[in-house]
Amino acid sequence: GWIQTAIEATRRPGLDRLRGEAQQLALSTARSNRSSAMGLTERERAVLSGISEGLSNPEIAERLRYSVSTIAKDTMHIYRKLGIRDRSEAMRASHTESSH
Repeated sequence: GWIQTAIEATRRPGLDRLRGEAQQLALSTARSNRSSAMGLTERERAVLSGISEGLSNPEIAERLRYSVSTIAKDTMHIYRKLGIRDRSEAMRASHTESSH
């Protein structure tokens, strides 16, 4: 696809940084597509990211500028969609997704 074309175009001397950025974009896009395939909304993916960083619901709410109750509801939706029971499982699921 176009991302691979961009990566290939950077295989010239002096373009290491650009190649790295293109590879990061490809990785980020792949992760986002997997999360979308699992049925997570963009906000739920952001909440899951906060959980994976070890943030509390109030910290995630402050970062994303939503109420704590909205974040709690999103967290429950994430658990249901991923078939998990708690934050530690959510952290493992997030790290598993980010390692693929």
